[in-house]
Amino acid sequence: MFSLADTKLNEDVVVPLEKQAALIRYTIALKNEIGLATPTFGHAGDGNLHVHIMYNRASKADAKKAKAGIHKLMQKVVDLGGVITGEHGIGLAKAPFMGMQHSKAEIAAMHSVKKALDPVGILNPGKIFEPFEVWDHELVDVQLPWDHR
Repeated sequence: MFSLADTKLNEDVVVPLEKQAALIRYTIALKNEIGLATPTFGHAGDGNLHVHIMYNRASKADAKKAKAGIHKLMQKVVDLGGVITGEHGIGLAKAPFMGMQHSKAEIAAMHSVKKALDPVGILNPGKIFEPFEVWDHELVDVQLPWDHR
């Protein structure tokens, strides 16, 4: 995929099985709309799809299109009755989208449970409830054993 661009916003999302084709059609339309590659693959048996938006990090125009694209993708997933994460959790990358899927009351309830179980905030600090837009942060270039760059 890095032959398409040097950076990716990749999300694991889940839609009902009968909505998978609609999501795939949407990723193709999104590619045409934003002008960036949107390769998608996943686990068709359970509706968990990995949607990637490929862009060149040095290009401010590409980065802006990728950011807009990922927001549109997440809203479409929710509109299709899906969820913003399938197997990788919320973490940092999906924190900005929690409000698309959950009401303020639901997020407050989750936060209350977190606070009750972790009163001093040492368990996975800064994740889920703190907005973090990964695309606005400097890239840390780490070569992992499975990277083939």
